[in-house]
Amino acid sequence: MDVCEHIINILASVIAIEYIEYGLEKKYSGWRHWLLFTGGCAVYFTLVTVLNLLTDFEGSLCIFYGAGMTAYGVLALKGNFYNKVVLSLMWVLNVLFSTFIIYGVLGAFTENSLSGILFHSDDKTIFYASLAASAVKFLMGRVIIRFYDRREDTVRKEDWLIAGALIMVLLAGLNMFQLEIEPAEGSGRYGRLTCMLICQFVGVLLLERLYHTLEE
Repeated sequence: MDVCEHIINILASVIAIEYIEYGLEKKYSGWRHWLLFTGGCAVYFTLVTVLNLLTDFEGSLCIFYGAGMTAYGVLALKGNFYNKVVLSLMWVLNVLFSTFIIYGVLGAFTENSLSGILFHSDDKTIFYASLAASAVKFLMGRVIIRFYDRREDTVRKEDWLIAGALIMVLLAGLNMFQLEIEPAEGSGRYGRLTCMLICQFVGVLLLERLYHTLEE
């Protein structure tokens, strides 16, 4: 792993921890806050670095990013557990789709597949694409926080329905990425497509249940 990859991983860590701090109120100030912030960035950086060493594409392992951010929220931020879980899930979705947007645009210009860009591009191309993805993640993070309705009171049933729908969207997105990066044939392809359809179907059921709950 070269210096450029470390720079991108450090930037990703700072953006991620800053995002959840921006969305929730801090428990501490002064040196305690900066100590926790530095520790949170270090943990996130370690997760990104280790996963990048293990695989070229994290896929479902991205959930570890969300778990790390939830843990940071519990230790360093105010608010109920639901807010921390949902904001972390939204961040994982942000990471996936921001990356897909940038590499999709790059693929459109180079007429290359997503797997070709990830596995066969030169380091310079990957570095600049990662910088662009970081900028998109930062901006999308601000949009998420702007429109997210935090629940400071008791968490209601409909809140967990929203969380469940987010998980279904995440699982469907992961399968979409996996199909694009590692095209499967036969039973493997049908299995992934079936999983995507099930996630979408369950997501629709949860949203339908949410609609009726809000009407009550």
